[in-house]
Amino acid sequence: MSESTATADAKANIGCEYSNPIKALGHMFRHLFDFSGRATRKEFLMSLVGFAGLLCALLLCGIFWDLGDLLVLIGTVGVLPLTSLMVRRHHDFGYDGVVVVIAVLVFPLWIFSIPFLVIECMLRASQVGCNKY
Repeated sequence: MSESTATADAKANIGCEYSNPIKALGHMFRHLFDFSGRATRKEFLMSLVGFAGLLCALLLCGIFWDLGDLLVLIGTVGVLPLTSLMVRRHHDFGYDGVVVVIAVLVFPLWIFSIPFLVIECMLRASQVGCNKY
């Protein structure tokens, strides 16, 4: 098998294991500090769905029990893996992830920039083949 065929096969199989949001969420938290590499659109979407599902489940439980502190903790802890996931997603379409890190670190920026970055990560196509990331 030629190298280009192997690369194409590997590219086609990336993200196949992330058809389940729970598995994708687990992968996102396992790669908490991994800001290198690439993340496919499917991995990004399934992780986002899993994280939103986790927050919704906690919100529903919060109706019956006081989980305010737990929601704040999960939301705060979730910022780092979501940031690394968005950086890896930006790497997938050939951009540097510095914009994401700046948008997350500068508080007033995230109110405006994070929704646009998430939409960009969902809609932009991956760069085919190898890139510097």
